[in-house]
Amino acid sequence: MNGPLGWKAVYFDLSRTACSAPTIQAARVYIIYTAASARSARSVRGNGVRIVAWNCRMAFAKKRGLLANLRPDIAVIAECSRDSILACKDDGFATCWWGDNQNKGLGVLAASPWTLEAGRRPTQKWVAPVRVQGPLSFLLIAVWACPVGMSKEKNYVGQIFEAVTRHPGWFADQQPVVVCGDFKSNAIWDQGRKIRNHSAVVKLLRDRNLFSAYHAFFRKNIGRKPDRHIFLAQKRTMLSHRLHIRAQ
Repeated sequence: MNGPLGWKAVYFDLSRTACSAPTIQAARVYIIYTAASARSARSVRGNGVRIVAWNCRMAFAKKRGLLANLRPDIAVIAECSRDSILACKDDGFATCWWGDNQNKGLGVLAASPWTLEAGRRPTQKWVAPVRVQGPLSFLLIAVWACPVGMSKEKNYVGQIFEAVTRHPGWFADQQPVVVCGDFKSNAIWDQGRKIRNHSAVVKLLRDRNLFSAYHAFFRKNIGRKPDRHIFLAQKRTMLSHRLHIRAQ
């Protein structure tokens, strides 16, 4: 999928790799690289950025070593504690974390030479803009969609809808933008959400020239059928880790 500055996005489903740990099979690994790179996607390190999106389901401090096996340049980690993310500084990562509960929040990690510059505290839970600087610089919008009250319309994907509509500055110029994380949404759950639903968010992002890396790479239509390989081994609960990249 062609993107800004000749970027392309490559998607790898971890459940098809040699890694067998159930807790990390829920992760997704994306590689975004420049069209000028002559290397294969598997040897792109140094010519692109390797992004991991993972809902670790808490206890990240005990699972931290599993993440190292994925060799992320950037990692978006949902349901992690503040202390477990800060501890990653010992592994050489730059860190950001957001949350109301210090034991369960949204974290972003960046390996050298990438650095992170967080914006203001998110107004939606949890959709956080982070400026990523490095060999490929871009605006990362990290996502861990959460409930905020009794209104179904405003919970989960409703928070992403509000974040996108209330922050036009994120998409105002031609800067590369990556929206990545745990969306907790799918078009099959649109019923009962009149406005703030999955299909509406997909359209909002598409109108801003952002497209799903997974669906573009595999040439799939969004929302037709859930992907069976996105199920947790423990509960068979469907996840919705996604990465949207701006394409010019």
